[in-house]
Amino acid sequence: MPAEFSLADLEALNGTSDRVGAEKQRLKDLSKSITRYAETGTPEPEPEPGQDAFDENELLERVLKRAQEKMREAQNPTVLSTADIAAANEAKYGKPDQPIKEQALRKSIANVKDEPDNFPLSSIISDAYDLGASDVYIQSDTPIRFKIGSGVSTYRVQPNPTRTDIARLLEAVVLDGDTTVFNANQELDISYTVPRGKYAGRRCRLNVTYVSPGLGNINMVFRLLAGDILLPENYNVPETFIKSMHSKGGLNVIAGVTGSGKTTTTASCLLYAQYNVTTPNPKTGEPMGVVIVTIEQPIEYLFDSNNPNGNGSIFIQREVNVDTISYLNGIKSALRQNPNIMLIGEVRTEEEIQAEVKKRVEENALRPPPVYLPVATVDSERTFDPSYTVERDLADHKGQVFAHKGQVVNPFDTVPFARTLIFIDGDDEKQIEWLKSFKPQTQIVKIILLNGDLREVTEKLDTDLYFDQNGALVKRFGIKAIPSVIDEMPNQKLLRIREFGLK
Repeated sequence: MPAEFSLADLEALNGTSDRVGAEKQRLKDLSKSITRYAETGTPEPEPEPGQDAFDENELLERVLKRAQEKMREAQNPTVLSTADIAAANEAKYGKPDQPIKEQALRKSIANVKDEPDNFPLSSIISDAYDLGASDVYIQSDTPIRFKIGSGVSTYRVQPNPTRTDIARLLEAVVLDGDTTVFNANQELDISYTVPRGKYAGRRCRLNVTYVSPGLGNINMVFRLLAGDILLPENYNVPETFIKSMHSKGGLNVIAGVTGSGKTTTTASCLLYAQYNVTTPNPKTGEPMGVVIVTIEQPIEYLFDSNNPNGNGSIFIQREVNVDTISYLNGIKSALRQNPNIMLIGEVRTEEEIQAEVKKRVEENALRPPPVYLPVATVDSERTFDPSYTVERDLADHKGQVFAHKGQVVNPFDTVPFARTLIFIDGDDEKQIEWLKSFKPQTQIVKIILLNGDLREVTEKLDTDLYFDQNGALVKRFGIKAIPSVIDEMPNQKLLRIREFGLK
C-alpha cells in the first residue's frame, strides 16, 4: 500500500504554502484521494463550480512523477565518477601534496605483472571501465564479454582468444608461486594491476579456473575495482558502525551477496581509519597513528603508510599464498604484531578460520602473551624514586601553573601511594599459595599476572586480577624475579620493591 503524503510534502510540491495553510483539511482529504488513485487508478472528480480549489490533477501528476523519480533513484543508484570522488575528498580534506586519484591505493607500476605483447589486455580492461562494466570474462574459443549491471555484453573488437592466447596470458600475468597454487587447487584468486593505458595502476581481482569442455580449458574473470574510494559516510555506512572503529575492542562483520559492495565498504572503512582513528600519546596526550594489519586473498586495495592526508598509521598488508601460506598462519602472526585494527579478508568456505579467530581471541583475552621472569630464591629489598623532571609547564583547569618546565616533581608530595602491587606467575602453584598467606600493608591490593589463565587464577584467589601488557611495569620498575611486591616505603617518599624467595 503506498504511503500517504504528508502536508509538508504537498506544500513543497505545490509551492503555495499560504493557500495550503488556509485549506489544511482539504489538503488532508487530497492526500487520501491521491493514495486511493494510486491504488485503484480511478481519476479524481472535477471540482465543484465556483470552488477556489487547487488544480488537483496537476498536483497529482507532479506527486506521482516525484514518486516515480524516487523509485528510479532507488533502483539505479548514482555512480560517482573519478572526478566526483576526487572533488568530494578534496572538499573534505583539502588538496593533498599528491593527486588524490588512486591516493594511497596504487601499487608501483614497476612491480606489477605485465601482459603479453600479442594480447591487449590493458586496452580491453580500459574499454570495460569506460563502458561501466564490473567484470571481464575471458575464455578460449569464446567472445570476450563484459558484465554491465545484471547482464553481459559481447566485446566485438577483439577476436575470440585461442587456448594458446589464454595460456600465454595466464603465464604473463600470474607469478610462479601463483602458478603452483593454481596447478594444485585448479583454481586461483589473485590481484592484478593494469600495467599501462589510461587506467594504469588500477587494481583488479582475478579469478582463474578450469572449465569444460576439454582438458586444460581455462576461464579468467577480472573483477574491476574502483580507482578511488570515498569515506564510509558516502556509502551510507551507519554512523554507529563508523564510531565502532574507534573502540579498543570488538568485532565488526561486513557481509553481503556477490557484488553488493563488501570490498568497497571495507576499503572505505580502512581509509577512514587512516584519516581518523588515533590513540593518545601516554606522555603528551597528542594523537598518534595506529597499527592496521590485513590478511587478504587477494589484496584488492593497497594502502600507503606515507599517505599525506593520513594520520601516520602503519599498514601491514599480507596476501595469502604470497606473503603467508594460509589465513591461519597470517592470523597467528598478526596477533603477535600488536595491531590496533585487524582485517581478515573475505572468507567463504573456511569454517576453521572462524573457529581459529574465536580461539585466538579467547586465548588472548584470558591468557595474553606472558612475561617470563625467574622465581626469586632469596628475599631482597630496594627503593625506587618516582620523581621525574617536568618537560613542559603544567597548569590546572583554571590555567594556574603548578609545575614549571625543568622542575623535579615527586608525585608523593601531592598524592600518597596507598596501594600494593603484587606480581606473580599464575601457573606457579607455589606463588599462588604464597600469595594466600601474604599480608599487605594497604587495603587496596592489585594482583598483576605475568603469566597464567585469568579465569583459573580468579577462581583460585577470588579477586580481581590484572595483566602487565608487554611487560611495561616490569621494565619500568626493573623487576628481576617473582613473586615481587611494590608499595610505599614507610615514612619516605619512595617506592619499596621487594622480592620474596620461595624455598
